[in-house]
Amino acid sequence: MHRSMASTILLIAAMLLPTMAYQGAACRKALGAEIIVTPTCDLREEYNDNIFLGSSLRKSDFITTVAPGLGISRNTEGLKASLLGALSWYTYANNDDLGSLDYSYQGQAAYQLSPRDNIGLSGVYTETSRPDSINPATGLAYSSGMRAYSLSANAGRILDEVSSVTANYSYQSQEYDISPQSDSISHNVGLGYSRDLSYLLPMLKGTVSASYFRAIYSTSASDYYSFSIGASRNINEKIAWSLSAGGNYTYSNFLTSGQPLQPSTSGSSDNWGWIGSAGLIYTGEKVHGSFSISRNVVAASGQVGVTENTGVSLAVGRNETNRFSWQLSAAYNENRLSNNQSYYLGSDDWVTSLGGGAQYKLSDYFDLAVQDSYYNDHNRISGTQIYQNRVVLTLSYHDRFRIIGTNTLTNEVLHGTR
Repeated sequence: MHRSMASTILLIAAMLLPTMAYQGAACRKALGAEIIVTPTCDLREEYNDNIFLGSSLRKSDFITTVAPGLGISRNTEGLKASLLGALSWYTYANNDDLGSLDYSYQGQAAYQLSPRDNIGLSGVYTETSRPDSINPATGLAYSSGMRAYSLSANAGRILDEVSSVTANYSYQSQEYDISPQSDSISHNVGLGYSRDLSYLLPMLKGTVSASYFRAIYSTSASDYYSFSIGASRNINEKIAWSLSAGGNYTYSNFLTSGQPLQPSTSGSSDNWGWIGSAGLIYTGEKVHGSFSISRNVVAASGQVGVTENTGVSLAVGRNETNRFSWQLSAAYNENRLSNNQSYYLGSDDWVTSLGGGAQYKLSDYFDLAVQDSYYNDHNRISGTQIYQNRVVLTLSYHDRFRIIGTNTLTNEVLHGTR
């Protein structure tokens, strides 16, 4: 595990450090370039009434978390590169054996090759060990430690004054401690075309996209193809909307359990479906909010096979003063996997989550926040339900140091350019 983690970190660093070093050497000639160092640290105290996300046996505890982080970014006219590392040290008041140290590392770089062409690279490594981890994309929980590696690349080109194209590829690997049958590897390729349609309606933009991904598990593999057409528009400075719709095709091959005392056999299935999304965003001087609804096929964390995900989310917040703000959120997800597409029984989970919180800015460097969240997962196949309530109090420290040219950090602070 540690060798895999080290190799991932070294790979990300190998991609980004040479470009950052080269640009850093050129900094003496381009004083407008900058290096930004961003240290952070969160101290969290949490009450959790279901630390194992159990459906029948619920166990509560207080959890203390110390989460320091450090980010370094290098920005020039053509290059934007960053490295970020974060740790999370957990301690449980009544369950000492659950205490752990989690890691998260990520790096990314974007380079403007020409006024029309750009490329980007990114890499992420995440290790989580909490037994109540939840995938924010699907709402599904996985009661197991997990390590995830991902690498991605993208490129874009402006064709003319009104149109552009993009291409992207990503690779992801997920490994679970107590459910190795859920381990997966996925490849994702996407192509997109966008065009300004202001001649039809002011600020209107149209898009066409196609994608393919392959998800591989120990007992199954799925190939997914999709095509969609969309549009988006900024109605004014405060309101924007987006719409998309299309179709998809999924082909799966898998092992079947067979009869008792008989070996497993292979099976396959295919399925046609539809995908789509709609979103509305409001950004006012004090009030901000968003609403979205989507339907897609995803490789679900902690599950064996891809699932059809339908999600609805709503969020609203308000900045009462320059220091005090609050926010409310709600989300609903349906995740379905037919039992004829997997060795296992499939899945049919209805997930609801609610949240609310407030934040107060103590100073330029410290924030104090409180958040209350509710989670409910209803599995309609087994008939079980999972409930969880969490209250989290967080004290955050954050700072930002800007280094220009060959000046040292100390000189920057003393001269007031931080």
